[in-house]
Amino acid sequence: MDQDFENILSESQLNAYVTYLKLSHTSTSVINRRQSSIKQFTKYCFLQKYLPSNPFEYKHETPRLAPLSW
Repeated sequence: MDQDFENILSESQLNAYVTYLKLSHTSTSVINRRQSSIKQFTKYCFLQKYLPSNPFEYKHETPRLAPLSW
């Protein structure tokens, strides 16, 4: 069950849903509201420990630099 939940709330599924909405001629404002709602729901699920990670959370990773060798 948990794996299904994680697959449903993923970036690729959200992109597929947005594409479907665009093909259905849904207005941009409705698409944006629905995306926001899904992301807020996912954040809630993560905070309640229903999900191990939030797939929509911005991950700011500092790239590791190779050490200088002379």
